[in-house]
Amino acid sequence: MESTHLFASFRGELALLEKLLHESVCTAAIRAVDGTVIPVTAANRPPMSHGIEAEPPLSEPIYAADGTPLAFLEVTPRDAGPGLQRMLRSIVESSTRAMAERWFRMSHLNHWIVAAQKVGDPEQSLLLAVDRDYQLVTADRGARQLLQGLGLHLGSRLTLSQLFRALPADIYEGRHQELSLRLESAHDGEPWFVLITAPDLGPSQLEYGNRVLLHSQPRIGTIVSLNDRVADSRVSAAMSSRNVRQIEEFIDARLEHGIDIAELAARIGFSQSYFFRVFRKSFGISPHRYLMRRRLALAQRLLTKSDLGLAEIALKAGFADQSHFSRSFQQFTGLSPGAFRRQHG
Repeated sequence: MESTHLFASFRGELALLEKLLHESVCTAAIRAVDGTVIPVTAANRPPMSHGIEAEPPLSEPIYAADGTPLAFLEVTPRDAGPGLQRMLRSIVESSTRAMAERWFRMSHLNHWIVAAQKVGDPEQSLLLAVDRDYQLVTADRGARQLLQGLGLHLGSRLTLSQLFRALPADIYEGRHQELSLRLESAHDGEPWFVLITAPDLGPSQLEYGNRVLLHSQPRIGTIVSLNDRVADSRVSAAMSSRNVRQIEEFIDARLEHGIDIAELAARIGFSQSYFFRVFRKSFGISPHRYLMRRRLALAQRLLTKSDLGLAEIALKAGFADQSHFSRSFQQFTGLSPGAFRRQHG
């Protein structure tokens, strides 16, 4: 791995790191495993050099996709007071986590990426690369430690169902969407927040192009914020599995005819305000966003498995007209319906 490529892939995280360290009297650098040092500076970046003058007091590894150290983020404060040390430690740890996740996602652009965090325990998080057969291709360091603790090993045809219960059957239908789920561990039943990112299927996958860098944006922070929202004390419990099935069946059966959220809430005996809160806790997203995902998933199936025209597909998927359908589809997938059909039909 060339160190210049390492820096190119982390440019967003390094820009944020520079901003966070701007007020601190300290120096920072990334030291690749080959010994090359990449200074983190705002402008007129000095040329790369090998070796450093002194061992910095703060050094945190950036892990590669296979769980081995890829590089080290090193921060040297001139003022080693305890308050500054605590602040810098927090910055260094969050920065290295983001860079490790970035590298993992960039290393597996052609696979589904599963990011998960245990509810109520931000320290327990994992990243998995998964293929179409739900088999684990690889796992980050946190996931490897979890697998080892469960007596499971990569390379033994592990599947996602060995980690999480009740995976939805349509997990791969929305190939251009992100799927937010709340799943139970297959081993102890503990709840996890799960975010599944589809592969980057764009026509161009330039190694460090803007599209790839956007697609590989770290998401663990998103899971943390979702955790905080859903843990709101106003929501006493998630829906029962029976309620969830009722909602899924009702929505899929009524996509073409239109769905009234108030009617859906009344159907399972909830007030509308309570329904919105427990729906988000059970599905990870709002009812309207879930409904849009189901409409787009149906539209994607019809585009690839039928010869229906775009206007007819728009109506069958519950859109007001073809224009609304095309606009929503492009915004959600990055492709027009016609381009999607040509690429996947």
